[in-house]
Amino acid sequence: MAEIMRRSLPGSPTLTAPFTLGLIRLLVQRAWEGMGSDADSNASAALHEAVSRDLDFPGLTHQLRAALGLALWTRWGASLAAADRPLRDGLRDILGDMERFWAEYLGAVASALALLFPVLPMEVDWVKEVLDT
Repeated sequence: MAEIMRRSLPGSPTLTAPFTLGLIRLLVQRAWEGMGSDADSNASAALHEAVSRDLDFPGLTHQLRAALGLALWTRWGASLAAADRPLRDGLRDILGDMERFWAEYLGAVASALALLFPVLPMEVDWVKEVLDT
């Protein structure tokens, strides 16, 4: 699934930094967490977890956390309570315009994939078969 999301990006790494395959894998892992829960709650949780989850994760910089948080927030529909607006704005301010765009773009891709695959598929061949039809 991470490879499918990576292929949705343009080929130029300068356009899509910091979206490495490792960050996309983390996005995929988290994009299916919370299935069955309220999307608005998941969107809010995605923003908050960007600054509070996995604090000791090596290499997960502020920029990467902001990108992941915004991508997951978008994946869950980008709903926003008034209390979450400053956090969302702060995460956006960490990123440049292009990074912000690609974070939200990948979140939208994850959302579309979750519609096609309500459970994170483990078999790559099955995913390719579904997407090729």
